[in-house]
Amino acid sequence: MKKLYEKRYLIKTLRNKFHDKLAAALPVELLSRIFVFCIEDHSVPIKRHTALNLHDPPYRRRTRPTGFILGAVCKRWQEIARSTPQLWTTVSVKIKEGDIDFCAQFTRDWLSRTGNLPLTLDIYQPEDTQTIFGPPPAFDASPIFDKINAHSSQWATISANVHSNLMRLLHGDENGAPRLHTLDIATINHHPFHQHLIPPIVFALSGPTPGPTRVTLHHIRFPSAIVVWEAITYLDIQEAPIAECYAILQRATRLIECYIQEIELPGLESVSPPHPFLLPQLKVLHILWNDAKEILLNALTLPSLTSLHSDGPLSTLPSLITRSACKSTLTKLGVSDMEASMADLMRALESVPMLTQLAISGIKLDDTLFDRLASTAFFDPAQVHANADNMFLPHLTSLTLVSDPALFSFEAIAPIFISKHEHEQERRKRRPLSRFWLEVRDPNDGNMPLQWHIIDPVHPVEVDLLRTIKDGGVDLQIYDGKGVDLFMYDADESDG
Repeated sequence: MKKLYEKRYLIKTLRNKFHDKLAAALPVELLSRIFVFCIEDHSVPIKRHTALNLHDPPYRRRTRPTGFILGAVCKRWQEIARSTPQLWTTVSVKIKEGDIDFCAQFTRDWLSRTGNLPLTLDIYQPEDTQTIFGPPPAFDASPIFDKINAHSSQWATISANVHSNLMRLLHGDENGAPRLHTLDIATINHHPFHQHLIPPIVFALSGPTPGPTRVTLHHIRFPSAIVVWEAITYLDIQEAPIAECYAILQRATRLIECYIQEIELPGLESVSPPHPFLLPQLKVLHILWNDAKEILLNALTLPSLTSLHSDGPLSTLPSLITRSACKSTLTKLGVSDMEASMADLMRALESVPMLTQLAISGIKLDDTLFDRLASTAFFDPAQVHANADNMFLPHLTSLTLVSDPALFSFEAIAPIFISKHEHEQERRKRRPLSRFWLEVRDPNDGNMPLQWHIIDPVHPVEVDLLRTIKDGGVDLQIYDGKGVDLFMYDADESDG
């Protein structure tokens, strides 16, 4: 039996030496180039900003780097993979108590294979260690960060989601991080919010102050991150007092894309901005889930604005459009306002005639919007060029809605796409609306989403008419709160 095991071991060793004849015949340099073609997008997990859309894309998941996948095939492939720096430039580091020495050695070996190429760092703690107001880590993670800091001249992208005490260990060396263009950091612990206290430093480099162009700060306040704010073109901030938000807007004047969430207002202090903020290059703005929406929207002038998402008062939109003179540039709009009336909504939409994409939720929609879209669905093409400002959404291609079915009628949807007068369809052009998504939802349903079997049934004639529109090429999707499509539900009911 021993001899059989020895022979088996020898055969497996020989088999493992070379996976294929090609790897044995070609030079390492050429094989490395071939391996590089195998690299997939192993970017760190990111959150996409798709608020007010019906179906948010999933998080991008962590995956094993291509170097590990290819190196597991055979010894020859492993040698080639380890000598190909491009396969190792996304460095994933999990900080976990009990694994510090092993992780430090593993991180050093990984980084040693990267040559001098730009690095993407993904530093995180396991989900089960995340805490809000819990104690700091009771272990020393500096051996891991020492290995990472030694390569700060290679840092291009940093994504870190760790306790603030660990974030402070990410400080680089005396060379700083001259290649850093993306800084995406969040702390898993939340400090009690004190408006008057200067928060401790969370991110600062030992070398020159970095100037990333893309910055995301979640649960990290403005004074806690030392960066060149004037260089930022993309900014995502979450949880900050309004005064710090003002300071950011005053300094980050080159912003092109900005996401502002959970901005806190002080209880008894004045919250008026020190002066209006002109952001001449800002194209994309999301202001969501905070108490300062109206204040911020009234303080901004955005002449280049193309996309706006806000759950703030709709009443601020017309004045923002007028003040910014962005009527001809704003093409994407997402709104949610529980206090708004249909009159507020229609007034806001009339101020943005160039919209191509519109998403609406949290507004009590009746048939007013549908009727207006239906009455203006067909028009003379020449009229659009000559008088577009006075037409109602002539360029709209995508409409996403979340609404209570008790407030609108399904019969009002079809006329948006089909005219009652055949001559109109032959002689005139239809609005280019090619995507219509509707989720039926009761704003008071809590954790009990609406489902088709508890909603007044949609008349079969209307379902057939909507299905005809869908079959004609329109991306028409109507869902209940569980994500069940109306047409699938209707088909199942008919079969039953």
